[in-house]
Amino acid sequence: MRIDKRRGRFLLGKEIAVIAALFASSCATFASTVGAASSAKPVNATPPTISGTAEEGKTLTASRGTWNNSPTDYDYQWRRCASDGFSCVSIDGATNLTYTLKSADVGHTLRFRVIAKHADGQTAALSAPSAVVQKAPVTTTTTTTTTTTAPHPAVNHRPSIRILAVRFIGIRVYTRMRVCDDSHRRLSIIERDSRGRSALLHPSLPDAVSSEPMLDMTRTWVPAPRFRHR
Repeated sequence: MRIDKRRGRFLLGKEIAVIAALFASSCATFASTVGAASSAKPVNATPPTISGTAEEGKTLTASRGTWNNSPTDYDYQWRRCASDGFSCVSIDGATNLTYTLKSADVGHTLRFRVIAKHADGQTAALSAPSAVVQKAPVTTTTTTTTTTTAPHPAVNHRPSIRILAVRFIGIRVYTRMRVCDDSHRRLSIIERDSRGRSALLHPSLPDAVSSEPMLDMTRTWVPAPRFRHR
């Protein structure tokens, strides 16, 4: 049996060429895959959102949303838009997650823009517009003035005595009387006859004193001889 050396050499060379071609194809595929993975920019999975009351003086809070492909940095920007949410312009200095609404925002809507970055690129995403910003309500301060009128000075009315009952026992007279006087001063009781002659009470008897504006009192004394009961 003879072996054709030339044919063997031909077959061996053909196998080596096929193996080399397969190796080159695998390397190209691997390089293409690695290149595609390293050049993938951030992708926004859920958009940014805004929460809070759209009213002058109130503070809005933003969320940057969620992102794929692992961003390493984010830029934030609040934008003032028309009432329909379009024609937006960036607000100077408004680059945080919170923003306090100003008078210039009244009648407008706000949107929040996020730019996600890493070494292979960056991607921007924009929130839906907020509600139209309203003007802050006007605070009304009511001042109540209370006027106090001082009471009029007390008027001392003329004192009066009303005899309720009179009884003579011997030479003494027993009297029950009603004294009306708002001055709380001591009173002197004067006896007067039909001719106009008068005499004070016996000096050893106490005068009538009223501790209240009207008070019933009982008093007894010995009247002057001309006033004694006959």
